[in-house]
Amino acid sequence: MNKIVKEDGTLEQLPKKNEDTGMGYERILAVLEGVDDNYKTTLWKPIINTIEKVSKKQYEGNEKSIRIIADHIRTAVFISADDANITPSNTDQGYILRRLIRRAIRYANKLKIS
Repeated sequence: MNKIVKEDGTLEQLPKKNEDTGMGYERILAVLEGVDDNYKTTLWKPIINTIEKVSKKQYEGNEKSIRIIADHIRTAVFISADDANITPSNTDQGYILRRLIRRAIRYANKLKIS
């Protein structure tokens, strides 16, 4: 549409004309690779394969646990690698990091990963 509705009901062109599909990189990749699940893309394949190998469980039938483990590990790695030097703790960003790690561990335990 690239227009904004003014108070008087008329339309005005936006200064910058662009569209946000809300898809994001992972969804676009799924479409391009012809898969119906973001976690089946080449972006996630290495980590999903590693979780399958370590857990001795297949992705199919264990999607929820494997997705949570993969997503939380990836997020924790990004947070930990950031220049902000965030470490697991009981406060602020450190608490979020700690919760991500704990939840990944909880779902790893469900898959009997030790």
